[in-house]
Amino acid sequence: AGVRVGEASHPGPEPAWAVTEQPCRERTASCRACGQAFEPGGARVMSQQTQLRQCKHHHPQCIPGGLGPLDEIRGFCELSSEAQQQVRAFADSSQASRDHYVEAKRRRTAINPEAMGERGELQVDEDLDPDGAFVDDQLRHMGWWDTVSYEGAMQVWIPTVHAVPEPLLCACGDARAAVVLALEAFPPRSEEASRLFKLLTFMDRLLFATTPPSDEGEAVSLDSVVSHRLQLFWRGAWQELWADAEAGAQAARARATSDDEGFIRRIEALVAAGEVSRATAAACGKAELAQGPGVVEELRGLFDKSKPGEAGAPMDDLEDGDLEAWRAKVARAISKAISKYPRMAGPGPAGSRFEHWGTLRSHKEGLRAAGVVLTRLLLGEAPDDAVRAHLSGRLIAMRKPNGKLRPLACGSVLRRLAAKGVCRVMARELRQAGGERQFGIGRKAGTEVMHKLLTVLAESRPRHAFTSFDARNAFNTLHRSAVLRAVAGSPLGRVAAAWYGGGTGHRYWDTEGRHWEVRTERGLDQGCPLSPGLFSAA
Repeated sequence: AGVRVGEASHPGPEPAWAVTEQPCRERTASCRACGQAFEPGGARVMSQQTQLRQCKHHHPQCIPGGLGPLDEIRGFCELSSEAQQQVRAFADSSQASRDHYVEAKRRRTAINPEAMGERGELQVDEDLDPDGAFVDDQLRHMGWWDTVSYEGAMQVWIPTVHAVPEPLLCACGDARAAVVLALEAFPPRSEEASRLFKLLTFMDRLLFATTPPSDEGEAVSLDSVVSHRLQLFWRGAWQELWADAEAGAQAARARATSDDEGFIRRIEALVAAGEVSRATAAACGKAELAQGPGVVEELRGLFDKSKPGEAGAPMDDLEDGDLEAWRAKVARAISKAISKYPRMAGPGPAGSRFEHWGTLRSHKEGLRAAGVVLTRLLLGEAPDDAVRAHLSGRLIAMRKPNGKLRPLACGSVLRRLAAKGVCRVMARELRQAGGERQFGIGRKAGTEVMHKLLTVLAESRPRHAFTSFDARNAFNTLHRSAVLRAVAGSPLGRVAAAWYGGGTGHRYWDTEGRHWEVRTERGLDQGCPLSPGLFSAA
């Protein structure tokens, strides 16, 4: 039987385990082994070796090998009778249990002779047990990510589920927090940061990829699947997670239903999530999904690949202190955007969703670090290949009633969160850049104000007429150099230079999962919260 590593050698002066009760409070906590939440008032177990560093609690039943002798468990007498019963079920005070407890730990020296000190004392690894269970917030085997390229990984579409199992919200938040906290600690262009950004980009497809059926053909509960994937995450079993995600994608394509069935399911999901207005809009404005061999060329025809002259723009003239203050404001705004997100929004090319990032609400430090990391992405300070990957969007081709193609773009969630943050901080500047006759940016109820204004003008001037003008495919054909010139001299100039200083490669997957890249050198990306403001400024 496996034995928890990180405890003091037993028997000894210090108990190996301490037990407490889960407080009844608003924020839930989760077991570090299985990821399931603790019940209020339930027993939780912590290794004495980790107590002084960080509290790493487990369910009593999640301790490999059991808790050992009952009289060696600290805090048992202070528990309620119900919690004591939970602990007693996984503890044994018999001498046989005590002997097995000691012998099992001694057997580790046969696996690792260096674990014995000079005096023959047992030296244990405080991070891993024989089964690879998680004890510390350490990301393992990160060198594996050197084998992954954004270009290769992005060619495969991995669908993800939007729902995060409620019992695992904290556990998923802890996993994401470990990644962003590590990213914050390393220099943005370092080798470690490059690996961590790949993990941050693809971790949602690894944890939340659609689940394939079991070997018996039965459906597997999402709770158990995500719990198992979290254990693999902390063990650093990246190849196993990657293969599981790809298997789920293949199963999803095999059981794909008709467009009507998928449409109905989406409407039902929006209603269940409380998004009644979006469900109504989707039901009333249903458009057909464009299919066929000519769709790719039609899409490419809507995105201009010609380079329109110069693309540079003067950098802002902010002092270092002012830039750092602006950066701090944006980071805080991004953290708020993560906490308050739209539900049931479409995922980007890597499969991340707002609901996945929303798990950081349970981790205060992780939420703060996420703001810092996404600010680096916003300013182009992340690794170059990571920036390029998150500037690409997932294209969906819809057929309008007039037969023309309407491209929908779902950008990276990381990019959208970063853009939401800068829009919060620069709302006034974006409104001023658009001019006084612009009602779509930074104006409360702007569309309603414009409608009522036109109504009043029509009644007061009955002999006059309105002229309407609609530019065809304006977003996709706007010269990016015009955007860069319009926001030069402000912090937005840095953002625009990082995002629109070169070309962009979007990604399109047809109904059979085949991938095409759609390049563009002009235009702004639809679906990005910052695009309307930049478009108005230009």
